Amino acid sequence: MIKRQLKLRYFISIVGFVVFFSISYDATAQPVGTGRSVGLVAAGSGMMYGTNAAGWNPANLGMKENPRFTISLPTVGFSFGNNSFTPKYISETFVEGDTLFDDDKLDIIGNLDSDGFKLFPQMGIPLFGISFLEYAFNVDLHFHSFINVPADLFEMILYGPQTDQYYDLSKIDSEAEAYVTYSLSAAKNLTPPDFFNEFSVGATFKYFSGYGYGSVDEREGKILLTDDNIEVDGRYKLLYTFSDDGSLVGDGVGLDLAFAGRTVYEDIYVGVTIGNLIGNLSWTDAEYTERTFFHDGPIDIESIEDEDYLDSLITQSTVKSFAPDFITPLPRYILFSASKPMLTDWMDFHFGWYQGLNESSAHNRMPKLSFGTEISYFSFLPVRLGLSFGGLEKFQVATGFGIDVPGWKMDFGFAWQRGLFFGAEGLTIGFSNTFGG
Repeated sequence: MIKRQLKLRYFISIVGFVVFFSISYDATAQPVGTGRSVGLVAAGSGMMYGTNAAGWNPANLGMKENPRFTISLPTVGFSFGNNSFTPKYISETFVEGDTLFDDDKLDIIGNLDSDGFKLFPQMGIPLFGISFLEYAFNVDLHFHSFINVPADLFEMILYGPQTDQYYDLSKIDSEAEAYVTYSLSAAKNLTPPDFFNEFSVGATFKYFSGYGYGSVDEREGKILLTDDNIEVDGRYKLLYTFSDDGSLVGDGVGLDLAFAGRTVYEDIYVGVTIGNLIGNLSWTDAEYTERTFFHDGPIDIESIEDEDYLDSLITQSTVKSFAPDFITPLPRYILFSASKPMLTDWMDFHFGWYQGLNESSAHNRMPKLSFGTEISYFSFLPVRLGLSFGGLEKFQVATGFGIDVPGWKMDFGFAWQRGLFFGAEGLTIGFSNTFGG
């Protein structure tokens, strides 16, 4: 008869083996993050000019405020979030040496979504950019991913395997892709239509170089324990392609269209961008790796500490095969933006509405509304605050600042996701440098 209090090590080995399927081959989404955009939670796209205009609204290159020449160097932009736990919660709950009581376990399970624990690692790095008059050229690195671990695995680890309890492992999922974007943007200032003092149209033409993609293409798995038997059964099929020597394994083209203008009424800036109106990545040199594991029978509790016994306990197999070429869609979206001076000339209010149009890696159709304020009481030291609702992050509070002197602009911003400070479930950071003017 199998005891309910089986060694935790055995079950962690199962969990680790299963989770490995979902992340072992993990190597864009929204517009490129900059220090300024992060500090305003993407509400300030109406004030993105020069090299920064291309990733937000290329029509800004044709506006009168656009500088004659700018150049940007490699900067930093990344985001890491989850849907369940905060740093404060982790530090207070998972204390080394402490015992997790039933109330603690119930609280942990209660923090999980019904379909599992999700991670959203993202990265967007502007590598280089240069703009001259109404044209801009940019090179950006993108990495987007998500990982989902079923809630059943948490229950099994926390409570131990329960007799006649079915543990569903089919919700394990992940997807990731890495690519570089080369973009050429152009704009044209046109005779303004009615209600506009100024009007510009623009476009960004993009070429994508793919360097890696991975996903769990098929998944099924279960663990079932009875009084005298344990059944462990699963099959996971991974689809992946990646470059280990710098060569391309994917490519594609994209197109953004946009317009921007200033209204007759109080000179309010308005802009619309249709992102990736055309935009797909075609992947080649792909492979499948199908992994299965199986055990149906009793377990010798006395031998559970024996490494050889553990290795022989589960029947495992791995089969590799070539996969056909495939296509993944890039995130398609519409971005509405507006900006207006408030109270004084040194305070601006910004609004953004990001509407995803498709489902892709770490991207969804949930709308995101952003509100931001930029205070430039000292013209060389702008301070920013932002608030957003919706989107992948659901809720964000942001702040940041910049240094703005002739010939150089430095911007830094960070945003908390789904909470504040150590009570947040994620963090976004952006840092950028732009020269010229």
